Amino acid sequence: MWLKCLRSVVLVVVFGAVSPPSFAQNLNAQLRTAICDQNWGEAIEIIDRMAERSPDNADSLRRYRQRLQDLRNAEVHIPDWSENCTTESLPSVNSGNRSDTTTREGNAVATLERLKTCTPYRSAPIDIVLFEVIIEVKGQQGDRCAVEYSYADGTTYMSCLYRPDAIALLTDEVAYEESRQLDAGETVDISFDPSNPRDRALSEAINRDCQVMQPPRTN
Repeated sequence: MWLKCLRSVVLVVVFGAVSPPSFAQNLNAQLRTAICDQNWGEAIEIIDRMAERSPDNADSLRRYRQRLQDLRNAEVHIPDWSENCTTESLPSVNSGNRSDTTTREGNAVATLERLKTCTPYRSAPIDIVLFEVIIEVKGQQGDRCAVEYSYADGTTYMSCLYRPDAIALLTDEVAYEESRQLDAGETVDISFDPSNPRDRALSEAINRDCQVMQPPRTN
């Protein structure tokens, strides 16, 4: 349950709902490592250092910190998480951070456009905190839209058959506005708020319509 919930939260609004703002590469790399190791306490300390360096992003970081604190307090340990959260699946530290967004201009909005009409489409890699994700809209299957989420190495880790109500939530005006900002290289607060009816409905739809895959990873 925790594995599915955590990954669903990561994928809310199509490509990630707990991404903190962009920071120095070393802090982002440290955060990814801590999360991959499920060292929630260390991840919280890194978030605190991020907040000190970027007070303008304090609100979004505070929400992200609360999620990590919930995981720590619940002593959550996700089985086989390390197999799906390895350094091979993470963006290279040498590849830069937000500065390479220009090479993917329009990627987020283009993905939403294809998802809205369920038109077959494969996105360029989208950088979220834990790894890079590729979203592939496979097309219609009856009254549902088949979508697969993969690591940058091509390994599929979540498969969805979205009902129309899920597609409507995933492609609403909020998602479009956030996507336009992402494509422009702006810092976007796309954190998941369980008290928000829209976010809660979206999380429920993803858990209902998606299946988490756990294939063996070849190194």
